[in-house]
Amino acid sequence: MERLRSWFQAEAPSQPLWLIPTGAVLYTAVGIFSLETLTVDAVSPLWPGAGIGLLLALWFGWRGLAALWVADVMVGVLGPISVGVALPPATATAVMIEAGVGAALLVSLGVNPSLRTTRDTVGFAAAIAAAGAVGAVLGAVALVTAGAGSDFFDAFGTWWLSDVCGAFLVGGLGLVIPAARIPGRRTALKLAAALTLVAIAAAALNLIGDAAPVALIPAVTLAAVIGRGPGALGAGVVAAAVALPFVEGGTSGFGGRGAAGVFELEFILTALTITILVLASTLDARDDAIADLTARAATDELTGLSNRFGLETHLGGIAAAEVGLIVLSIDRFRLIKSGLGYEAGDRFLVETGSRLAAVAPAGGRIARLEGDEFAVLHEPEANRGETIALAETALAALSRPFRIDGHTVTPTISAGIAWTRPREALSDAAIALHDAKTAGGGRWRLSRSGAHGSHPLRREGQLREAIANGQVVPYFQPIVRLGDRCVAGCEALARWQHPRRGLLNPADFVPVAEQGEVIHELGAHMLRWACEEAAGWPSGISVAVNISARQLHPGLAEQVEAALADAGIGADRLQLELTETALLDQVDADATLRALRRTGVTLALDDFGTGWSSFEIAQQLGVDRLKIDRSFVARIGENGSEAALISAMVAMARAIGADIVAEGVETLEQHETLVDLGVDAAQGYLYSHPVPGEDLAEFLTNRASSAHFPA
Repeated sequence: MERLRSWFQAEAPSQPLWLIPTGAVLYTAVGIFSLETLTVDAVSPLWPGAGIGLLLALWFGWRGLAALWVADVMVGVLGPISVGVALPPATATAVMIEAGVGAALLVSLGVNPSLRTTRDTVGFAAAIAAAGAVGAVLGAVALVTAGAGSDFFDAFGTWWLSDVCGAFLVGGLGLVIPAARIPGRRTALKLAAALTLVAIAAAALNLIGDAAPVALIPAVTLAAVIGRGPGALGAGVVAAAVALPFVEGGTSGFGGRGAAGVFELEFILTALTITILVLASTLDARDDAIADLTARAATDELTGLSNRFGLETHLGGIAAAEVGLIVLSIDRFRLIKSGLGYEAGDRFLVETGSRLAAVAPAGGRIARLEGDEFAVLHEPEANRGETIALAETALAALSRPFRIDGHTVTPTISAGIAWTRPREALSDAAIALHDAKTAGGGRWRLSRSGAHGSHPLRREGQLREAIANGQVVPYFQPIVRLGDRCVAGCEALARWQHPRRGLLNPADFVPVAEQGEVIHELGAHMLRWACEEAAGWPSGISVAVNISARQLHPGLAEQVEAALADAGIGADRLQLELTETALLDQVDADATLRALRRTGVTLALDDFGTGWSSFEIAQQLGVDRLKIDRSFVARIGENGSEAALISAMVAMARAIGADIVAEGVETLEQHETLVDLGVDAAQGYLYSHPVPGEDLAEFLTNRASSAHFPA
């Protein structure tokens, strides 16, 4: 009821008030002209005034209804003078009630006035059909009572059909055309429907004496439905061929069928127009859904700001040669969030976005990229100095104390500033932010032109491309059993065959990979390749693969099983090597290692002896192999303490049932000492440098049962 009250009172009409007298005058003029072809006993299938009246009622409530009543009274008064046809005064009341019922039904049903969906269009049609029936009953009674008609049902049918067609076409187009503010196919559809309306009105008023122009209207209509191109022309030809038989002989005769011929023509055009409106509404709904999804995809749900995708899309559409972009990050935000709690941490981020919005200039754009990273895009007209000044203002605003849930937090902020081409601004600003954080945080850095080529973030992208192109390959270093001097396995070591810098060792690129997500791609790549190579070795030789701390995620076990299955080798031929640091840094390391153990692979603790808790870690996790760090082996012979330490490590390994392997063996003295101390196996340059996979087969053939090793 509140919705109906608001409509009827029309305290805030959706259209300008000058349309009330304009609509009333238009109704009077159209009504008088329409009377020329209107008789009670003949069919007049269109009364445009019904649509005008519906719009007045819907837009202006009681004011529109009053204006409509006056306009229809004027039609009754001026009709006899102009065209010799009179209407009884009671019809004005019927017209007003019909328009009021139609508008009330539309408001009650919640029909969108712009008819943006098929549901709205169907609801609109149902409302005017019902309202037309109410008006037809009242109008037919008024006509028959006044002696203007001889048969109630003929009067009812004429009134209802002409008012429904007029209300649907004129009223419908009056609603949808103002809403067609978006250029494109939807506007074309609605304008084509308007052209159809012109043809219908012209036919109803006997203004067309030749059938050819009328036949072109459905052609234009269907052409707009299909769209631009050859398909539109073909659709127009077909539509004209269909329409011509019905419009033969012109509107004045229509093949000798008189008013019935007019009805046939207008029925076809009305059906086409209804189809067009439904199609237009469907396209509206589709485009609205796409626009909504696009907006959601470009918006950060927490803060309501643009997200990374939204900012990247916006940057891609900027025509300026250079833009200023600032990327900011809250230093040690994880500690802040863990101290406040997750919900309070989210409110902290929302407040951060609000503070940035307060200092951002007009024409700028703010985005939350991810986590605690935000970006401020300066307007294209700004210069480098103004962008730096904006960055300092933003740092000052975000460095003021935050009051969250009774706690006061005073953060430090790091910022990276870029002044460059739009498509490079985000990556360059991120590089500058990285420099600011590396320098200790709480400051800003300006991206250095030309310096980004060797920056880790840029090299990460180069490394990702190298992995995809097969430039990162495994080299294999044999692991020799000291008891029988046979090769027991080989460790896979990554090498980057750089096109300009030559062969790069892991120290040159693995740290870069570990800083970002590319470490997962590198690890999976090495795991698959190593297993495939091992499939071609003798069955007793295993392969060892290093696992980074970043790779210790719950899905690692499944990744390992997939690599073994693809290569067709057993789990007993794969050894995974982990460091103590990796095990201590990852909170879910224990669960991941237990999952790996269930796969049947061998687990080795690399660089054993370098950490204070190495033995405790090895004992708790039940590793299968300990690998003595090369620093202990290198000092063998310098004094007796190193031999004693290695002997203690051997005893520890025996205590937990693990094998022990020494790394970095380069001299025969080191080899013999390790044999004497009871070390199980060793690897190093004494036995072989790391070699490509294609060279390993020859080594395995020549060294598998060798009794001597080169010094």
